[in-house]
Amino acid sequence: WADAYTDTVGRLLAGLDVPRRGLIGPWSHAYPHIAEPGPAIDFIGEAVRWWDHWLKGRDNGAMDGPMLRAWLQDSTAPAARQPSVPGHWVSEPVWPPREDRDRHWHLADSRLTAEPAESVTAICSPQDTGLASGAWCGYGLGDGPADQRIDDAKSAAFATAPLGAAVAVLGTPVVTLDIAANHLTGTIAVRLLDIAPDGASTRVSYGLLALSHRDSHSDPCPMQPGLRTRVTLRLNDIGWRFLPGHRIAVAVSTAYWPTAWPAPAPLTLQIYGTSRLAVPIRTGRPEDDVLLPFAPPPPIGTLPHQRRRTPDRGRTVTIDFAGGLTKLIARKDRGAIHLDGIDLDVDASGEERFVIDPADPLSARVETHWDCAMARGDWTMSSTSDVVMTADAAQFHIEARLVVREGDAVVSNRHWSVAIPRDGI
Repeated sequence: WADAYTDTVGRLLAGLDVPRRGLIGPWSHAYPHIAEPGPAIDFIGEAVRWWDHWLKGRDNGAMDGPMLRAWLQDSTAPAARQPSVPGHWVSEPVWPPREDRDRHWHLADSRLTAEPAESVTAICSPQDTGLASGAWCGYGLGDGPADQRIDDAKSAAFATAPLGAAVAVLGTPVVTLDIAANHLTGTIAVRLLDIAPDGASTRVSYGLLALSHRDSHSDPCPMQPGLRTRVTLRLNDIGWRFLPGHRIAVAVSTAYWPTAWPAPAPLTLQIYGTSRLAVPIRTGRPEDDVLLPFAPPPPIGTLPHQRRRTPDRGRTVTIDFAGGLTKLIARKDRGAIHLDGIDLDVDASGEERFVIDPADPLSARVETHWDCAMARGDWTMSSTSDVVMTADAAQFHIEARLVVREGDAVVSNRHWSVAIPRDGI
């Protein structure tokens, strides 16, 4: 659920007509026996059992049990790093479920209500909305979404009253927005949130939509400014249980930096009270209580090595009130180690810088820099890469340089400069 590809398993189960089983855990973009957040499982054992059945013809029970097993996460406090998350395993005999499980709320007057309303909510988000989003594809290294209140304040937010009973969601939340826009295009970000009794805001799921691509990516169609239009966003699949006392919330923003590149001009939306959130509700079933637990991961050794430099990873935001710029710096220093068995030194460090003026979408700028090196004895090689991305109203502009050295000699020095049409984005 903490990976960027949360929809893949569900879509494969729904779209394939071959024998299939699905497994979705709380993990980030890493293998389930080592990934954070946990709990970790013996993923290697699961994989070997699967391939032994299908490649070696072994009758080992690999296809026994439900079509889908998923970790249903409980409400948890927001944190960029989550070593483990509370919850429990649930199962589904088929996916998608045959019965309609959707429960609906309408987005009206800052509330999620059972009935639509003749209300209108206007929002024009600052261009630096989205700073609490975390990395688009997190590795569980402090790069997950943080407390969302910094972004909620720059969004149109709608929330239920505190829940009297737990509400479990498993599947794809869908938001249908009844809107009017003031420009031909723009980007909408919708976040599903869990608001704790103390006000802490945890991102449960989110979705993005470029308005000109609302019906087709191959044939973009501009919006008609001022015309009331209905658009639909499928949020990322999720398994989540909102606990009693918490509130379910939806936040709509017209920017989500740096996950989404800003549109050429600030977008103002009118959101009508006929807009709707649909979430797939899951009720418990007796089978959940008798699921055999996954085996814990066995101890995994590491290659003998010496640490030359400690990794330094993190995300820092600075706001220059005088200069008007917001900067997000992602440190990705992997450190340096010596691998004893092959007498090899390995060193890699990088940094990503995301810069934007909250009032000017065309100010957006991304810079990445990486230094990588290896050495053995008197042999050394190193590479340095730099990439810069900017945009004007018509094109994205990317410049990149790669320099590779063996010892002190430059063996490759390449430079690219590319302009890409915005295609209605």
